[in-house]
Formats: sequence, C-alpha cells, structure tokens
Amino acid sequence: MSNIQYDYVIVRKNILAETYGAWLLNDKLNTEIIQTDQITTLPQDILDKIKGKKVFIVGGYYSKQLEEIYNNTTQSITVFYNNGDDISYSNKLNHEFYMASQSSGFCYFIMKYLDITDSWKVKLADALDEVMCGFPSEESLQIQYGFYSYYPEAKDNYEKFNSIDDVMLIGIIENGKNKRNDNLMTAKTRVRDSKLLTVLYEEKEYIIRVAIGDSPIMDSCIALAEASPSGIGLLVRFDLAKTKTLYSIRKVDLDINKNLNMGNFISTVFKCGGGSYVMAGGSIDGLHFP
Repeated sequence: MSNIQYDYVIVRKNILAETYGAWLLNDKLNTEIIQTDQITTLPQDILDKIKGKKVFIVGGYYSKQLEEIYNNTTQSITVFYNNGDDISYSNKLNHEFYMASQSSGFCYFIMKYLDITDSWKVKLADALDEVMCGFPSEESLQIQYGFYSYYPEAKDNYEKFNSIDDVMLIGIIENGKNKRNDNLMTAKTRVRDSKLLTVLYEEKEYIIRVAIGDSPIMDSCIALAEASPSGIGLLVRFDLAKTKTLYSIRKVDLDINKNLNMGNFISTVFKCGGGSYVMAGGSIDGLHFP
C-alpha cells in the first residue's frame, strides 16, 4: 500500500472481515470509515461526500460504477478486490489495487501492512478472512457467530471491535459454540427439505442443493453444500417488502468444484451479485425459485 493518507475507507458494515480491517486501518491512517449497506452501487450522498478525495474501497462490488467513482474522486482511488471479483475492468482505470487470495483477504493484508502481531488480533483476523475467502475451521465459524451476538447494545459491528481484547475473544468463542449448535439443528432441517437443481456453467453441468430459508445463512449454505453432489449449496430468501429474491451460495472443498469461483458462478448462472472464491450472494427483482 502506498504511504499516503486516505480521506475515506469504504466497507460494507455487515461483513466482519471488512469492518475489522477498516477498524485496524483507521488507527494507523486516522481516516474516516464509511460503512454502507449497498453492495453494487454507492448512494448519491456518499458520492457527494468523497468528491475530490482520496478513497480506499474494499471489495469490487462497485465494478459497474467504478469509473464514475474514479472520475468523481479526482485525486485517487485504491481498491482491494476479493478473490472472486472480476478485475478485467480495472485496466481501464489508472488506479492502485490489491487482490485477496484463498483464505487471505483484507484482514491479512492490513495485518501485514500494519505489522500487527498481537495473538488475539491475529486469531480474529485469520478467522474472519477464512470465513470470507476460504474454507473456515470450526473455531473460525464459532468466532463469526459468537461475534454477532456479542455486545448486543452496540450500534454496529464496528463499535464492537472497540471493546474486544484477548479475554473477550475467549468468551466470544464459547458463545459461538452454543450458537453453532443451534444453527446446525436448523441447517439439518434445511437439508432435509432441500431439492437438487442442475445448472449449466461454462458448458458443464453441476448438481447443486437448494433450500428456502432465512438465518442462519452461512451454516445453511455449508450444510447444503456438504450434502450436494457438486459440493455447492444455495439458500434462497425472499424480501416481500421489496419484492426481491436473494441468493446466498457457498462451496465446500471437493475436486469437482476445485476451479470454480463462486463470485463468477452466481453472476453467470443467476445473473446477479458476486463474492469470493468460496461464497457469493446477490438479488434479483421479483419472487422466484430457481
């Protein structure tokens, strides 16, 4: 990363790996963090805010809008891409960018840049990156779910990081164990009620396991993937208020899907969204079941 001062760092507030990396980065660069609910476009108020500024964006979710963002910032833009992002358009712009690898995402990148060696911070970073970019261990999943239910009075996930230390992390893991047990009961029901769907991707057929349901999203996707011939699980949810169908997809480590990129997979097969090498999500207008 260039030794420059960023005015703004933009992350998605519900992605722990992004908000944690931003939390660590803010201490070094003393920059302002923008947390957004948007995953494909930046709203106008944020575009107005970053006009003429130096901006660091985490994730390639804004690919269709990147040129507009680039022209709007005028000074500079840096992007950290996930390992499932399409970076072919990046050559069109003279901007600095970095790329995640399997299990080593934004948190790992920031930890190396800041030379952070505190054991609990390293453990937390490794766990959140594993969930986002790789095949997570049981402890990584416990940390993810334990964190969500930790410090419920906090206004957002970013605020929670201010109160974590090595002792708190132990409590988060214990809480996550209980949460995981509850989740697996629901996930098993999802598998029982699921259907098999054959899809075509890059001239090859894949049989994926599909179910309808809400949380727990990640544990449901993993359970569906483990019970799928292709090692791919898809959870379908419906937003009735906005009349949208939401897709969440994940793969487990099998030879049949070894070269599959879930970010590309979902955008090609279901015409929406994006993600990383192992997980992806997106939404389409209307209520549909594949």
